[in-house]
Amino acid sequence: MWKRLSRILYICFAVLTALALFKSLNAGQVVLDFPDVDITILNDRWESGFVQQDQQRLACLSYVIEQDTSDNLILSIKGLPQAFLVYLNNTLVYSFQDPLKERGVARHWINFPPHIAGQELRIQAVSEEDSLQSLETSTTYLGRQNAILLYFLRDNTYALLFGGITLLLGALSISVNIYLRRNR
Repeated sequence: MWKRLSRILYICFAVLTALALFKSLNAGQVVLDFPDVDITILNDRWESGFVQQDQQRLACLSYVIEQDTSDNLILSIKGLPQAFLVYLNNTLVYSFQDPLKERGVARHWINFPPHIAGQELRIQAVSEEDSLQSLETSTTYLGRQNAILLYFLRDNTYALLFGGITLLLGALSISVNIYLRRNR
């Protein structure tokens, strides 16, 4: 009896998998409709250069914040070198150092004071070993925190859906296993 039930379940699972694959091939691209978020992706907007400081030539990236930018902005940075400084019109607003490389890749959330439209934002390496390329390959967003989080959610929805489906299938397989063992 349980062998017959397990065969039926395997056949149902195979049919559902085939239908899901067929549907995914014919569905095209799924577009989730989130409202437009007011963020600036700075990866391609940086002006790269070098700053001479304490007889060292340090890599830096600069960006002039647009005039029509709203207040209460946050800078979100991921993937920078072990040490960097963030300046707003030559005023230090954030510094980070991880000389032992204990933290790995971290996302930094940097709050700015209000009314920063038109000011220069600069990210600067702390040592000569940190190259300009390591600064330029970081992912950097400027905007309100809610807008940046909504952008991350929109870009990573596939992972959330895949994780949920995986959890459901795992729970289903465990419950079927328990059911089949009890009804031998």
